[in-house]
Amino acid sequence: MESLRYLISEWLETKLPFLVEREVEIEEIPKDVVFVITGARRSGKTYFPYEVAKN
Repeated sequence: MESLRYLISEWLETKLPFLVEREVEIEEIPKDVVFVITGARRSGKTYFPYEVAKN
């Protein structure tokens, strides 16, 4: 459990990568739900969680 806390705290301290601002509305995501991001290759699936974390 301590290693998980360490990994989370380490991630929270890192800077987010450069993000290009997109004009999209992101609905609020419930905190008690696991969701899956799917889509075409190179469509922003990796950067979507960064955008959510930034907001």
